[in-house]
Amino acid sequence: KNLHESIGCWNKILEITPNDAWTLLKKSNDLSKIGKTEEALQCLDKITSTDRKEDDPKENIILNSKGWILIQSGKQKEGLKYVEDSLKLDSTNPSAMDSKAVGLFNLEKYEEAKKCYEEKYQITDAELDQIWIGICMKYCGDQVEENQSESKKHYDDAIKVYDLVLEKNNQNDEAWFQKARVNFDLKKYEESIKNCQEAIKIDPNDARYWEEIGDATSMAAKHTQAIIYYTKANEFKNTTYLLTQIASCLSLNK
Repeated sequence: KNLHESIGCWNKILEITPNDAWTLLKKSNDLSKIGKTEEALQCLDKITSTDRKEDDPKENIILNSKGWILIQSGKQKEGLKYVEDSLKLDSTNPSAMDSKAVGLFNLEKYEEAKKCYEEKYQITDAELDQIWIGICMKYCGDQVEENQSESKKHYDDAIKVYDLVLEKNNQNDEAWFQKARVNFDLKKYEESIKNCQEAIKIDPNDARYWEEIGDATSMAAKHTQAIIYYTKANEFKNTTYLLTQIASCLSLNK
């Protein structure tokens, strides 16, 4: 609802100042968020097809916006071409670096995505970028899970990254959650439970944390407790997976 109202405001501004580049860019962003990809791209095309002013969005911003919209709509390869063109104009733009990382991640090129996040982290020093480095490491481990020693190395590296984040800020619930996921993969279920408990203390309203602690508790054969956690997750996010897990725990807990 808010996005539709926002788009209505941009339309009113465009009635007063037609083809205003910044307004078209903002309208494009909002249109992409509600899935109107073609309309979003048309807004960007309008910017490039009209006379540009000195204070209009720079070309690299337009290219990255176009690339990001395509990536978000599932057209990873096409979107990455625009992002690469954007980075040729400004190789240190964090937004374009993030777009490239997301596109590569969605293509399951986790090692390349990790390198992008590492480069971005050098510029931003942002905890979320550091966490994404760890997430990429986890997925690198998932890709080689048949090779236990190699997989474990990736998982251990991811844990080290999350520990670095938590050393600086032990109130980062996302870091605790991501650490829980890796400990789960390492079959360290009690550790995973403890990590989830820390995340839940910080943000008890994230369904992912309750679902993850339910999974870890279930794997630790604590089915009564797992039912409680899954039921809590189901309050936030009703899914067939959670209902299936509750039913499975109930049948195992006879």
